[in-house]
Formats: sequence, structure tokens, C-alpha cells
Amino acid sequence: MATLLLVAPCVVSLMAYVMAWVLVTTRVSTQRRTADTVALIEAGERLPGLSILKPLCGADEELEENLRSFFAAAHEPLELLFGAADPADPALDIVRRLAREYPGRAVTIVAGVPDTAANPKVGIMEALLPHARHGILLLSDRKS
Repeated sequence: MATLLLVAPCVVSLMAYVMAWVLVTTRVSTQRRTADTVALIEAGERLPGLSILKPLCGADEELEENLRSFFAAAHEPLELLFGAADPADPALDIVRRLAREYPGRAVTIVAGVPDTAANPKVGIMEALLPHARHGILLLSDRKS
């Protein structure tokens, strides 16, 4: 018991140090990446490519507006990857309609994703990942 009382504060201190280190390095890294991106924009340089992976399941009232914001994004190069477990998912109809409205946008649709993952959304993202062409990935999900 005495050993536990001596070791516990050390473990707690070590955990606090590690958490602080992670927070600081993440913030510094994020600030540096943001500054690098701003510098590229100001210099008129091409931005790095971005792939947005979006799992879909059903269509709610706000889905079209939300998806339209991806299609209208000013970032280039940008590709949009949408996936659904059910090939007849109504959300895919919205994606197809938006893809027709934005013919210059790179869009990939993966439908009929098998339910092999413990979490269906993770399974859809796993199916989308091999189709991503750019090194920067944005995984988009809604609250549910």
C-alpha cells in the first residue's frame, strides 16, 4: 500500500505531462500548417489536394444544403467521395444531382458497401479510402 501511495503521484504527473505535450505539439503543428497554407495562398501557389470522405445513410431536410457546401468549396484540387451501404439510399440521389450541377468537381460514389466493420460508418469510410487520390483527408460525419 505504501508503494502505491508513492507511485500514484508520479504516474499522475507523467500522464499530465504527456497530455500537455500532446496539446502543445498539436497546437504548434496546426498553427504551422495554417501559416504554411496562408503563405501558399498569398504567393499564388497551388494548395495541396484534399479528399473529403463522406459516409451517407438516409436523407434529412438539411442534407442537400450540407452536401452543396462541399461541392461549392473554393479549395482546389478537391475530390469528394461519398459512400452508402445501400445502393438505393436516397442520399445518393442527392449526390448524383449535385454532381450534375457541378460537373467540374471530382466526385466518386461507392454504393453497396458490405457491412463487415463493427461500425457501419467506419466500414463505409474504409471502402472510400482506397479511392482517395490526395494526401490530405477530411472525414466528414454528422452527429447521430
